[in-house]
Amino acid sequence: MNLLYPAFAWAGGALAAAVFALHWLTTRQRQPVAFPTLRFIPAGALQTTALQLRLSDRRLLLLRLLIVLLLGFAFAQPQWQPPGSVARLLLVDGSASVARSDAWREQVLAAANAADRVLVYDGTVHTLDEAADVQAFVQQPAPAQAIGPLSPALLAALQHGQALRERARRVDVSIISPFLAASFDAATPEIRALWPGELELQTVAAETDAQTLASAFLPVEVHWADRAAAHPDNPWQARPQPEPHNGVYTEAATLLAPFQRRWQLAEPLPTDSRVIAWWIDGEPAAIERTRHGVRQRWLAFSLPEQGDATLRPAFVRFNEWLESPADLPFGQVPLTAQELQAFVQAPANPPEPDPSMQTRPLALWLLGLALLLVLLEPLLRRWLAEARQSAAVTEAGETRQ
Repeated sequence: MNLLYPAFAWAGGALAAAVFALHWLTTRQRQPVAFPTLRFIPAGALQTTALQLRLSDRRLLLLRLLIVLLLGFAFAQPQWQPPGSVARLLLVDGSASVARSDAWREQVLAAANAADRVLVYDGTVHTLDEAADVQAFVQQPAPAQAIGPLSPALLAALQHGQALRERARRVDVSIISPFLAASFDAATPEIRALWPGELELQTVAAETDAQTLASAFLPVEVHWADRAAAHPDNPWQARPQPEPHNGVYTEAATLLAPFQRRWQLAEPLPTDSRVIAWWIDGEPAAIERTRHGVRQRWLAFSLPEQGDATLRPAFVRFNEWLESPADLPFGQVPLTAQELQAFVQAPANPPEPDPSMQTRPLALWLLGLALLLVLLEPLLRRWLAEARQSAAVTEAGETRQ
């Protein structure tokens, strides 16, 4: 058994020792005897008040000790963890970037059978609680979400890992994904640093469609909507009312700056086009399509002209990606072995435990029992007082006789 806050247990023990000492050092006042008159004083033994070094009210003492110890252990948050127990948490990339082959299905099923909890992330994070849910997941077609962002998945893993630590001494996290560069953003390293241990990465093949392969090594042509409004191939149309926006998520970087959203798609996304940038709320902010042997990139936003936003690393990386042809689009480029190794390793300075009070189920039971005994304590004290009074009356009657 482990104590989350052992200081409360020590404080409860010290308070219990003080209660025991107070019950050991007791004074007992004899019951006063009423005399009829000073002239007729009945004969009797001499009575004095003396300090007694003996336990008094043993039943009341045991009840009070039990209350104090229960409260101390309740606030210490005890939890039972079998020695050497390990819980396994599995994260599975369920986006369209994963090649859904038979080997992938077998790998996911084998890892899920050994896991205590399975999380699938494909833009949102959801839990697969039953084996039938996992079986249905590996058989379903790929979703529309092209990339599975890793940051929300890691945040969900932190929450579920905290729950698993209540019944295991260690929690291991495994991730099944092609680990494409687009699934990482600026917040991913910071969120990963919140997990104190290492991660197990199981790399799978990425899905690369025919359109992506056909566009490899083609020259890139960039069209900004504000400058290409009259272009016949412009896919954007003016919005009824421009509105401010705080950021754009692209395959290369997340751009956080004050933008003006003036354009929207004139018609549903054609089948020969794909979205390469989104406004933070999920609406398309840029698309790419191949026409006449050229990869045309149409952007519905303009970079800020004021301030130093364009000098930030994210904007520099975005500009380099925007106009440079590559053998694969940025979203389809996997991380290098060095980048994956840096991601796997545990942080040099693990985060400190959360100082906020956390509640364990066993603590609630102990606290409830302690409160019940607190309610019984006055009843026992009253019953003992009445018993002493009755005994004193009986003793006084015998003395008069």
